[in-house]
Amino acid sequence: MKFLVWFLSISVLVYWAPRVFLNFVIPCIVRCEAVEILPGVYKLGGLRSRVKNVYALTKGPLTIIDPGLFSPVRCIDKSLRHIGYRITDIKFIVATHYHIDHIGSVGALRRKSGAQVIAHELDAPFIEGHRRDQYPHAPWHLKTALLFVDLLLHDYVSKVDIIVRDSQHLTALGDLEIIHTPGHTPGHMCLLDRPRKILFSGDAVQNFDGRITRAKEIYSDDLEADMESLRRLTEVDFVHVLPGDGQPLLHEGKARVARYVKSLVLNP
Repeated sequence: MKFLVWFLSISVLVYWAPRVFLNFVIPCIVRCEAVEILPGVYKLGGLRSRVKNVYALTKGPLTIIDPGLFSPVRCIDKSLRHIGYRITDIKFIVATHYHIDHIGSVGALRRKSGAQVIAHELDAPFIEGHRRDQYPHAPWHLKTALLFVDLLLHDYVSKVDIIVRDSQHLTALGDLEIIHTPGHTPGHMCLLDRPRKILFSGDAVQNFDGRITRAKEIYSDDLEADMESLRRLTEVDFVHVLPGDGQPLLHEGKARVARYVKSLVLNP
């Protein structure tokens, strides 16, 4: 009997508590809203929504970019209702890369909405659960913690319906262009809305309170490739930067990114 009580207690603590918190507590205690950043581009609410961004694109088929761990499905649904949509209206889900803070809700969102998941070919095996990240630059205790989180919340795993490559155009999504920016992960990608000069930068470029930066080195796969991807972005024509982490940077995104990259070159 004691063993059964112990087993049930551990199960509740380890398996059910995180899921109850994410799927029921968060939607009740945080503002699940939708804020229009640019015409047809909304930032959805969730835990830590000031710095963890989930975007909804409404010009064309309803598309969600990076539904992460901190924006569970119920919160995404409540956010969408503010702008006249329901979760079943979602047609595409785009993952800029496979880290759990960006894909933590992908599996559940795909099941609830029936939408197709889009990811780069090099990150698809991680999203589908065939490979696990090693975090080569992270200290052992952080690796252990991240592995523990991954094992606890493994139900983010999802089939990738549409595998994309560099320079590919997603015409069904309003002709978004794929820009492969490896480094943070092997298949990290940015999305470029060339006509409107909007760059969805994932974690390749971040903006915290006006300070341009890139993802922390301990979370990145290849630091040299990460730097080369930043250089490549300075050759892309964009004006607005909508990062996965941090605040949207409007109107001066390209100039600010160029200055940041120049500072890295001068002060490596």
